[in-house]
Amino acid sequence: KHGSDVLRYYMCENTAGETFSFNWENIKVKQRNITVLYNLSNLLIQMSEELKVNPSKLKLSDKSVSIEENYILSVLNSKIKTLTHLFDQYRINEAITEVENLFLELSRSYVKFVRDKSSIGSVQERKTVVVVLFEVLFSTLKMFSTIAPFVSEKIYQNLKSEFKLKEDSIFFHDWPKYNSKKINKKLESDM
Repeated sequence: KHGSDVLRYYMCENTAGETFSFNWENIKVKQRNITVLYNLSNLLIQMSEELKVNPSKLKLSDKSVSIEENYILSVLNSKIKTLTHLFDQYRINEAITEVENLFLELSRSYVKFVRDKSSIGSVQERKTVVVVLFEVLFSTLKMFSTIAPFVSEKIYQNLKSEFKLKEDSIFFHDWPKYNSKKINKKLESDM
C-alpha cells in the first residue's frame, strides 16, 4: 500500500524488543511526512528556476542572513550533532524522530516564516532563502537516506539533474558535519 521506505521508516522508529502494535493510520502519517520532503524539494527547484540560480554554487552572505535563517541553520546543526551521537550509539529508533522533526520544522516553520521574503522579497533575499533551503534539505537527505534510502535517492536524483550535482548518488556523500558556532539554543527555543 505504501512502499518499502514508508514501512522501514515506520518500523525502525520502534525500539527493538518492545511490544509493537502495527497501525495503518501511523503508516499514513509517515507517508504524508515523506510527501512533505518531496514538496520541499519541488519548492527548492521551483524557486531556483524562477531566480535562474543554482543553489549548490551560491555562498551564503552574512549580510543577507536574518533571524529566520539563523534559526533554521541552528536547528540543522543541532540535529546533525544529535543525530551523529544517536547513530554512533546505534539508537536508530530515536534518530528517526530527530531527522523527521528537522524536515518538518523546515517545512512548517522556516518556509512559513519566509513566505513573503521568498515570493516578493528582493532578489538577494530570495537567493538567501534558496541557499538555506538547499543546505538544510541536502543535509537532511544525507541523514534520512539511512532510514529511507529509495525516497532519499529519488529526491537526490531530481536535485542532481536540476543542479548538476557531481556525485552519482546521495550515498557517495559524507555524513554532514555540524558547526557548533551556528548552534543557538536560545534562538531555537524563542522561535
